[in-house]
Amino acid sequence: MTAHGFADAVLTLALRFRFSVQSWGRSRRHNADEKGLVDSFHLTWTGADGVLDPGEDLIAFTLRANQLGVQVVDEGDHLHLEPR
Repeated sequence: MTAHGFADAVLTLALRFRFSVQSWGRSRRHNADEKGLVDSFHLTWTGADGVLDPGEDLIAFTLRANQLGVQVVDEGDHLHLEPR
């Protein structure tokens, strides 16, 4: 999935679910500071971290994301989105 396709998928999710993106693309330096993987999707702008607003349905969000080709990884304090 290209960065453009990923952005379209995230924006499509935003049309249905209330959530905030906390981190998207990163420079190598920023990624290292965040203890990110050396091959992190954030480096190619195909990774995003966000949080659902209270009351939003994580299961429905995840199912819709999967339909759009996006994997949702629950990292505890945020959700990580990346291409499937």
